[in-house]
Amino acid sequence: MEETELLKERLQAITNKRKIQEDIASKRLEIDNEKLKLQQLKDRKEIEALEREELNISTNEGLILHRLKAIEKSTADIIKAANENFKSEPIQVYSGIPDAQKSYTPLNMRKQTSVDQRLNHEQQKPALLAMEINVQKDLRTGKSHVLSTCTVPAQELQQRGIKVYDDGRKSVYALHSALDQPEPNGVDELSPKEVEELLKQATEKRKKPQDHHEPPHLKNYQHSPCSELYNMEMNEWPEYKHSGIHYPTRKFRNLLATSPNTVTST
Repeated sequence: MEETELLKERLQAITNKRKIQEDIASKRLEIDNEKLKLQQLKDRKEIEALEREELNISTNEGLILHRLKAIEKSTADIIKAANENFKSEPIQVYSGIPDAQKSYTPLNMRKQTSVDQRLNHEQQKPALLAMEINVQKDLRTGKSHVLSTCTVPAQELQQRGIKVYDDGRKSVYALHSALDQPEPNGVDELSPKEVEELLKQATEKRKKPQDHHEPPHLKNYQHSPCSELYNMEMNEWPEYKHSGIHYPTRKFRNLLATSPNTVTST
């Protein structure tokens, strides 16, 4: 009897233990199921939150793009809007000015006209001083030397002379004797440097006293209209060549310097 009761108790304990284990297993399964449900719910909420956030972002993007399109206007739209907002006002011009000139001349034309008038006025002025200068040119050195100077009437020399220099203040004419008249195109024009050098020599020549020890053939001046002119013997001076034309030795280049503005020609 005792063994039977012990066996029953043992079987009962084993059965209870098995039930407890089954209960624990079922509870674990329920817990795992609850965990899965919670995880799914959590994931679903996260997905919904992400979807809502994405929807908000899309909405904001649309608003931003709409604002950008509203701000970014084309040039034609800006001009059109400006023209629509612009109100043109009539411009009143008062033409009844009593002191206005009827005709207008440009400034450069007025300057040119004044210059031409001044030049014409200067050309019409008579020469204040005419001086005849006898010059000898050395063919070896090419330099010109003033032999004599004298004051003569300007009109007479201008009629029979050939102009070789003119700067508006001084005019230079080449004069020749009646026995040997060269062609007009056979006289070279003088440069300003040559004219200034000749005038300088002529001025110095007039200031220097006459040399009393000159050779006899240089003192023969009684047949000249000017007391300072020199008559040369043909065999005592070398031949003078000017502008391709040969002149005898006593033919010198005569220069007339006239100055319409100043008394002196230097």
